[in-house]
This record gives sequence, structure tokens and C-alpha cells, in this order.
Amino acid sequence: MINVKTREAIDEFNITKNSTNVGEIYDSLERLRPDKLSSNTIVQLVRYIESFANKNIISAQHYNSFGTGGDKIKTINISTIASIIASNFLNVYKVGTKAVTSIWGSSDFIKSLKSNLYQFPIAIRDKAFYQEGSGYFSLDELGYPYSNPLREARLMIYRESIPDIYKIIFPVSNLTNSSGQVNGVYCSNYIDHYIDVSIALERNSLIVHSTHEIDEIFAGRNLVIRIFNGRLVKSEVNLPEHYVNDDYFEFMSESADIKNHISKFEKILKGECSEDISLTIAYNVASILNLEYQDILLDELVDRVSTFMKSIPYVPV
Repeated sequence: MINVKTREAIDEFNITKNSTNVGEIYDSLERLRPDKLSSNTIVQLVRYIESFANKNIISAQHYNSFGTGGDKIKTINISTIASIIASNFLNVYKVGTKAVTSIWGSSDFIKSLKSNLYQFPIAIRDKAFYQEGSGYFSLDELGYPYSNPLREARLMIYRESIPDIYKIIFPVSNLTNSSGQVNGVYCSNYIDHYIDVSIALERNSLIVHSTHEIDEIFAGRNLVIRIFNGRLVKSEVNLPEHYVNDDYFEFMSESADIKNHISKFEKILKGECSEDISLTIAYNVASILNLEYQDILLDELVDRVSTFMKSIPYVPV
């Protein structure tokens, strides 16, 4: 049975979902600050969201990826790119939204990629989008309409550094009925919430966090948390510090023109980017593969991904 505190939280959540008044949504989001809620209340909010999901939207076994967004550096769509490459190894669905705290969200990237796919060289075109059995879902497509007033209110609390319940309850929700999920978390204060929900709901999940406050594996120090069959294991992935340079950041930073993101993805597939970029992408792909190949070390999976990426043929046209 839902306790009073949780019932009140659900009522506030429904205001954020249904209201068209930015101020009213802002006030509810402020009252739903994760640091004001118990772990049980957050778990119950996730269960409430999942109760409306279409459990039969995908019938085959698959995995999914959904991050918090909101990174401080404003990177290109690393996790979306990684999910596309990972689809060559297993069934994976990326879940996301249009941009809230960045210029371009995953939905924006996918829309632009579809429009510009014909410009890719034929030799890599079939590798530049999801393989059969994989794909992308926006929250709208999963039955959770995302209003502009909500987006505006969330941007307001982000700019005021107010913790955002939406950066926990939606990414950690299993809206596609997957066998496991990767969650990128940009803010370290959210990590314990992800752990609590995953354990309480008996999820197989992999949580990644860059100390640059990015919700993907990035140059420098990264935290990787594996929760498989109720067992929690924390480890670190440390990409060489010399990767943290101007060229690396320039390539990995988002652009005002979404087509530049698409161009960078093409360079990754064509092997025209530096080794540090390729390795960063490979680690993010490997984090998805680790959901299925749980007994294989992440570094070994990275080697497999790197070999695959180097084998993608490119024939100049």
C-alpha cells in the first residue's frame, strides 16, 4: 500500500506531467527534490511510472540505455552513438528525450541522423543506424508526453542547481521491459538513488559516472557500478589523463549545429578520429555489452569493440 508521503509525491509528479503552468510545475519539482524524499518514496514513484508502460512494446529480449543528461561539459550524443554501435552485438534500445539542459538531446540527434544518413558512404551506412532488433524510443513514443512547460521548468531548476527527480525516476525506470539497463549519471549525488532503486526492484544494471560530471565514460576517472542478480560491485575505469586536452574536448563537445554531431559520428565510423576518441566510444559501447556478457572484463569487451570498429570498411566515393 502507498503511504501518505508517497501518495503526496505521486500527486506532485502528476502536476509536473499534466500542468501547463511553468510556475506550478517548478514548485512541484522543488517539492520533489530527491534529497527531500525517502528511498522508498523514489522507488514507489518509479513503480508508478512503470505501471503505465506498455510492457509488450518490445517482445524480444533486449537491453536499454537511458542517462540523466545535464553534463557540465555539454558533450555530443556519446551514449546514443554507443547504443547504435552496440546494436551490432546485441539487441539494445536507447531511450531519451529532446534537449532539456543541452542544445541537442538524443531525440534531436536521431532525427537529424535519419535525415542525413543518405550522405554517409555506402560502406558504413548500414552500420550508422540500429540493426534489426534494436532502436530508439523517445518518452513521447513510450506514452509519456513531454511538454514545453515541463522542459522550461526543469531547465530553471537545473540552472539553480536544484536536484531534479526527473533525472532519477525516468532513466532508472524500465519502460521497455528490458533484461538490463545502462544508466549514465552526471551528478554523483544521484548515484545512491540509482543503486537503491536498482536493488529494491531487483534490476540488472550498470551505472556509469565520469568525475568530469558527465553521464558517460569519459577521459580521466570514471566510476562503474555493476548490479547483477542483487550483487553490487564498484570499480573504476581510468582513461589516460593525456586524453584531457583541447583537441579531445573540442571533438567531444556539442555544437550549435546538430549536423556537426552527425559529422563527428561519421568520422568515428570511418576511423578518422584520434585513438583517444575511439577508445572513449569503445568503453561506452562495452558498458552496454557488459549487461549480457557479465562475466567478461570491461577491458576485454573494449578490445572486441575496438577490433569491430577498425574493421568497418570505408571506401572513398
